[in-house]
Amino acid sequence: MNGLRWQCVMLMPKYFVDKSNIKDATIVIEDRNFHHIKNVMRAKIGDQLLVGDKENGMYKCFVAEISANFITANIVEVFAADTEPAVDIVLFAPLIKGDKMEWVIQKAVEIGIAKIIPIYTQHCVVKLESEKKIASKVERWNKIAESAAKQSGRGITVAVAEPMKFADAMEFADAALDAIAIPYEKEDTQTFKKMLRENQFTSLGIFVGPEGGFAAEEIAIAEKFGAMVVTLGKRILRSETASIVATALAVHETNN
Repeated sequence: MNGLRWQCVMLMPKYFVDKSNIKDATIVIEDRNFHHIKNVMRAKIGDQLLVGDKENGMYKCFVAEISANFITANIVEVFAADTEPAVDIVLFAPLIKGDKMEWVIQKAVEIGIAKIIPIYTQHCVVKLESEKKIASKVERWNKIAESAAKQSGRGITVAVAEPMKFADAMEFADAALDAIAIPYEKEDTQTFKKMLRENQFTSLGIFVGPEGGFAAEEIAIAEKFGAMVVTLGKRILRSETASIVATALAVHETNN
């Protein structure tokens, strides 16, 4: 019955709000979501919505009031989403050219990533020099991540952090996560699948290299922090392909 209920509510339009917008039995929907519901969906009083609180809480509700700047929805049912992986997987994605970065973010969120941290590496071609440019990119990436979370029925929104230098990101991963994996084209012994099957963890960081691959010095830094250097196979994958293959393997092999 729960499975049938979930399939039904998945067909409703879905939106995310901050938990502070949920009080008692009502939800206040503002900003982009408000404009989409009012002007694109042309919602009417009584229309059903599915709202998430970004923390895996889901709220089946209906439109009770449409004002000039916000919509008030009355909650009918509260439940937890069953779409979140048990293992938190953080993708440390290299800055890559064109719309490839946006594609990686979208697909990684759909697959089940918990967080995305863009990284600067020695062979990165893309450079985000100004603070304004960085802020603009991060804002756009987070909008893409939120849209992907809505589309794929996620119970959380996936944050895309500001880019970090490789060494700083490795230090962060070492302190915050149970395990770190770094696919490397020159590794030919330890497969990623074997590493995933032989180790137990509740959180995992995956570092993916840029178009030019990781520098030998970066691999040395990774090993210093206890990262497991692995291979994704005999073929050399593009950066965006490696990001999705590694993410999908991690989600699958951890029974998620």
